[in-house]
Amino acid sequence: MINHKIPPRKARPPFAKGAISYSSKSKGPSFLKRDWGDLFQIHHKYNPYHYGFSYIEILIATFLIAITLVPAINSLQTGIQSTGTHRSTLENHLNLKSKMEDVLAQSFTALDTEAQLIGDPTIASLVYSDAVGTPNRRLVYLSRYDGDNLDGDNDPFTGKDPGLIWVRVEIEATPDSLQTLTSQ
Repeated sequence: MINHKIPPRKARPPFAKGAISYSSKSKGPSFLKRDWGDLFQIHHKYNPYHYGFSYIEILIATFLIAITLVPAINSLQTGIQSTGTHRSTLENHLNLKSKMEDVLAQSFTALDTEAQLIGDPTIASLVYSDAVGTPNRRLVYLSRYDGDNLDGDNDPFTGKDPGLIWVRVEIEATPDSLQTLTSQ
């Protein structure tokens, strides 16, 4: 039996002399004659034919990925939590807007009568506010408004012009509110 030994390939740098072929008609390289495996070969001090990564390189890469993943996951968690906050704020705003439209749909004389009966802009109207115990209870405040400031005290609730009503809608125990003026 004949033992044929295949000679080992010679280690050479990826772009060694003679690796690129030039065409006689063009001024640049036309194609690479070399084996592409040589381009991606990692040369090792003791084994010039060593391919792939060492164990320590994989550990370092895994460690770097783990370090960068923690802030990425934390930022996603913050984004998900802010979605819930935005949803509740939007729902509150839409509830306030709905109640404001309901109040402004009433006749001016009905609103003016209720504002005169209350007589104080800090007391909520029982007629237009939601019932006590309702979740996200919407409170409606009505008052005549001093638009011309003829008394000169810069208090919008002291002069009480007859053709102007201040309307405020707020959700009980929250800072969310809407206010507007309506006229005759």
